[in-house]
Amino acid sequence: MDTISHLSRAKAILLAVNYAIDSNISALQQLTAPPASKLSLELPLRVLLTFLPETVDPALYTPFLQHLTSKTPTQNPFLDFSAVEDVSEDEARERVRRLRLLPLRYSHTTLPVTADPLSAFLVHRAHRIDVQTGLLALLPQLIVPFLEQSKDLKIWFISKLLPVLRNNYEYYGQEPSGLVLADLERLTGASGVNYLLACAKAKKNMHVGEFSHIARDLRGLVGPWVYGSIEQKRRKLGHDVSSTESQSEIASQTKSDELSTIDQSDTDVSEWYNVFEWLVVTAREKPALVFDAIEFWDGPRDVDLGSYEDSTSSMSPDTVRKLNWHYARAAIGVIYSIPDASSGSLSGIGRVLSKIGSLLSHEPPLHLQASLSALPVIEADFTALVSSPRNLLLSDIVLESKNPFLIPSDESFLFLHALWLSSSLLNGMDCHYSFKELADLCLFAGEDVQRDQSKKCVRNISNRSRNDDDDWKQARKNILWLWGWGFEEQSHASDQNFSVPGRGLFGRLKRSSLETEVLRAILSGLHHRVIIETYLRKEGPLPLGQVEQAIVNVAMSFYDNASNCNRTRGGVKKASDIIKAFYPDYFPHSTALARAEILITATHALSFYALTLQHDVPFRPVTIRVHQDPISLIGKVLEQNPRSYLRLDDLLEIGRNLIQAGQIGLKSGSNMVDLSSTAEAEAIRNTERRITGMAIEAALSEDDFGTAHDYVLNRLPIEVSAAAKDDVSWRAAFQAGRYRPMHSLSRSTAQLSSPSNSDKRRLEMRMELLSHALLLAPPAALSGILAAWRQCEGEMNRLIAQEAEEEEAWEEKDDRPTYDTRGRSSIPGLKRDPSVPEGVEEAPMGLFDVARSAAVALSKSAISTTSTASSGVEGRVRKRDMVSNMVTGGLASGIGWVLGASPVQPGQGQE
Repeated sequence: MDTISHLSRAKAILLAVNYAIDSNISALQQLTAPPASKLSLELPLRVLLTFLPETVDPALYTPFLQHLTSKTPTQNPFLDFSAVEDVSEDEARERVRRLRLLPLRYSHTTLPVTADPLSAFLVHRAHRIDVQTGLLALLPQLIVPFLEQSKDLKIWFISKLLPVLRNNYEYYGQEPSGLVLADLERLTGASGVNYLLACAKAKKNMHVGEFSHIARDLRGLVGPWVYGSIEQKRRKLGHDVSSTESQSEIASQTKSDELSTIDQSDTDVSEWYNVFEWLVVTAREKPALVFDAIEFWDGPRDVDLGSYEDSTSSMSPDTVRKLNWHYARAAIGVIYSIPDASSGSLSGIGRVLSKIGSLLSHEPPLHLQASLSALPVIEADFTALVSSPRNLLLSDIVLESKNPFLIPSDESFLFLHALWLSSSLLNGMDCHYSFKELADLCLFAGEDVQRDQSKKCVRNISNRSRNDDDDWKQARKNILWLWGWGFEEQSHASDQNFSVPGRGLFGRLKRSSLETEVLRAILSGLHHRVIIETYLRKEGPLPLGQVEQAIVNVAMSFYDNASNCNRTRGGVKKASDIIKAFYPDYFPHSTALARAEILITATHALSFYALTLQHDVPFRPVTIRVHQDPISLIGKVLEQNPRSYLRLDDLLEIGRNLIQAGQIGLKSGSNMVDLSSTAEAEAIRNTERRITGMAIEAALSEDDFGTAHDYVLNRLPIEVSAAAKDDVSWRAAFQAGRYRPMHSLSRSTAQLSSPSNSDKRRLEMRMELLSHALLLAPPAALSGILAAWRQCEGEMNRLIAQEAEEEEAWEEKDDRPTYDTRGRSSIPGLKRDPSVPEGVEEAPMGLFDVARSAAVALSKSAISTTSTASSGVEGRVRKRDMVSNMVTGGLASGIGWVLGASPVQPGQGQE
């Protein structure tokens, strides 16, 4: 056995296995070199695949593979055959039969079955090296030298091995785990995209150089992988089919809506669809990552295949335009998929809009701050979007569906631009909405929903810690822009009724309604100068009547929410300040503002009294407005404030103010009552009588009968013409006439047996009040009043009879002379000199002393008699009185000049 040609095929195989195990590549090359070799091309490759250690440097056997495929003749046909010299032919065949050689084709490879044996060997060898050693860095040395020999091998290398090498060594070399070649071979579609971008998604958003790492991964990992998928499908379909398909695609691009669905027969679009779908889905979780992806990645045409292939060579201009259209569609889907629109998201959405504009050859939008400083007019008609089904907007964005909101067009681009600016303005108002919610609010929400959201925005502006006049002017401008998207001035100029709808987020509202809401908010912030400059100028945005009504409503809102009635504090002060700012300077003839001012005046007057409602609920100003009978609150004031009835004039003023403020007859939830001048005057008279009646009742409850008597006679004038309607005056007079003082009820029996002048005077006053009540009372009440009168008359007669009895008893006692212990008579009124001790006889009294004592005694008797006569017993002249008068007169005329007494005229004692 001197040469290779003498070896049998079985021994040649065994010898090749032996050389492979020993890594003797040169001997193996001689053994397999033609023309002496008896082995086919596949057999040496399978031997190498099975027995050559994976740790062997590929550079050692790539020349052998090149010689093997080129079939270069050998230069040294003589080899060492000692390994098989002693092996018989039968034994050699048996050994060969027991060999378990690996197949050339890897079981899970995407390499076509039509690929040449060397390509299959290289792919399988690459997998073996990866599994056994993990030394992926050795694979380029193994495969790159043969890329130009096989298109299938080049596609596999670019789409499978290149992404793994870049991910594990160049992009994420520091990560503990990377991509596995076998795993990537088995994955297709969305799962493959997710696998390739897992590392990018897991890392925080960072930039590598001038590009984002996600854009780099899309370009360097996903791009080659999708390229390989597309090329393999094209090779399966054949060039003719691809050419026909391309022509049909060009024809279908004449209508943009025909591109809105993914045609699975369209190789380029169907493969890139999974990438677009990944962008849309990831935007819901990590919008910042997707923003960077879209900003720094130019789409399917932006693919990095290294130096191994030109990515644009396989795309026609029509294919590039079509892919850009779908890329723009995916970018729109990303915007609608973002769950919120924070300030950070808005910046990213602006970058996405710029990318969409460049893909559609639109002028990109200005920077956000530049756009907000000069809000543009959005000139577009969104009829097609309004007529679209609402569920296409609110459901999860699916790129496969025919969704008009995702169609890249001038209309959709301008609509997104308007939503972007609107969201920016709303964020400044602390109102955060997703683009889906904004689109739904603009296109499909009803008037009530838009009104609620507009009120929320205005309320949030009001709640900001600091708002000066300039802030409110800008806020009003922004709100109106949200209503019309730049058409508010045109609509205002063309419609004096303020009823033209807008085009923006609040477009279903009337402009006047939105202006009124803004006006109320500015008023609530007490920015009166803004109101005067904006709404009270000539040809202002609202009719003066609406401005006046808004002022009244805001002032009353502060009034209703106040907890203190004093106009110098709290809500009542704010209400008072608002009214004073505009009345009477700007609305001198405003009845509503005048009434509001009067109401505040009445409320302020009530603040000086303690007032508590039922269940210890403190009195609040709104109680006046919602109370069915606000005058009854004055009754509570009289009940809870001792001696407050003495301030009747103040209470009457409060009642008059409540009448003039339109509060009488006010029901809960109703508006102020309008009264004519005649009706108002009549209501004032009735209220004054009613309050006076309350004061009379309060005076009686505090045992102040004199004040009650005075109020009945002097504050309740008799008006016979109005007596039929006056139910207060006669009742007050009747109540006072029936009143019995508390101190008279507590007198003892001895005191009751001795009537006083005050008792008779009080009876006279009561009878006077009852006579007053008789004049005013209706016929049905006369019997009760007369019964009280008769009772008082009976009491008076008893007092007179009792007094007469006392006088007769006094006369009998007075006519009897009195004697002292010495038997000397004494003259009434003559006193003993206190300087003379007892038991010592006083000196005899002189004439002048006796006359002076007699005059004093007689004058006292005369005065008592005169008082008795003036208390009601007229025409009765007693003998005793005549005698007293005669004595008094004689003394006064005789010696009165000495005593200093006044002369008594004839008949003076009978008066």
